[in-house]
Amino acid sequence: MKDSKIVFLTLILIYPFFIVINGCGSDHDKDKRQTDRIASVRTVKVKAGDISSYISATGTLAPNREARIGPKVEGRIEKIFVDEGDRVKKDQPLLKLEQDTYTIARNEAEAAFRTAQARLEKAQLDLKNITKDYKRLSKLWSEKVVSEQRYDKVETEYTTARAELKLARARVKEVEANLAMAKQNFKDTITYAPFSGFIVKKLMEEGEVSNWVSYKWEVLHLVDISKVKLECPIAETKISFLYPGKEVRIEVDAYSKENFTGGITTINHQVDPQSRTFIIKIEIPNESFRLKPGMFARIKIAKRERKGVLQIPKEALLVKGGKHIVFKIADGLARSQEIKLGISDGRWVEVVEGLKEEELIVVDGLYALKEGTKVKIYK
Repeated sequence: MKDSKIVFLTLILIYPFFIVINGCGSDHDKDKRQTDRIASVRTVKVKAGDISSYISATGTLAPNREARIGPKVEGRIEKIFVDEGDRVKKDQPLLKLEQDTYTIARNEAEAAFRTAQARLEKAQLDLKNITKDYKRLSKLWSEKVVSEQRYDKVETEYTTARAELKLARARVKEVEANLAMAKQNFKDTITYAPFSGFIVKKLMEEGEVSNWVSYKWEVLHLVDISKVKLECPIAETKISFLYPGKEVRIEVDAYSKENFTGGITTINHQVDPQSRTFIIKIEIPNESFRLKPGMFARIKIAKRERKGVLQIPKEALLVKGGKHIVFKIADGLARSQEIKLGISDGRWVEVVEGLKEEELIVVDGLYALKEGTKVKIYK
């Protein structure tokens, strides 16, 4: 019993030393495991090339031109020649109104014109005849051969004939204008495309009445997308980098792997005092009609350019203590390297100092690395 107590007390006294020894052994093993651990990483080589920094903005595409089209005169729609989605050419017939009323009006105007022409011809002939008598009697009157009464009569007839001719000419002009209007109204019963484009909306159907009084006259919505336009707000601090004609790169979600190119057409020099932005207008060629009005677009406009400079992918960067760090690979080990940066295009970053061309740097697996970590490179 006495021996058992001695053993128990001995164990209590030496137990803390085992804890310390075991603890020290765990830290050592941990460090050893860290040193022996191999991290899998993906790398790229530092490359030299051209790089640009960009002004970025967003906007919504709009057609080059658009028009809500209806007939110029009122009437019941007899025929619509196109449907939504149809491509039309300039001066192509789009719709036709019932023409009966306008045919009657044109025929009446033509008849009135013919009557007025006949009256004009008669007035001309009457004046011609009376002019002969007037000239002859005027001579005789000057010679005191004819009576004053006879001369006064012929003079009155001559004056009346001249007035009748004047009225006949005025009437011809009046009915001529009415006839031109009637012909134009008849012609306007058919509506033609003012420009080439696509029908995007049918607003009325055959049989409905187009009526200007009730403001119900728009039948079709036509858009020209041979070019598309874009308006974007830009921060006022960027205005010095922009000018009309400058190239713009455009991206849309529908074609995520493609870039489209346009140009600045207008810079609005009025800055919005609330947003501190100004509006630029961009025009984008669209001969293939792939870009559609209403699409959301992202733009990039080159701000600064560097030629033949070292650059690395943005994902290779770490920030520690306000410094930019990369891990480069040397002899199978990861080595941290502080670098100084230049401009960025959003994906690649210019390296001003700290790296050389063709050096291997880590772009994936960064957060598993410490100074001297062994690495295995995968592709």
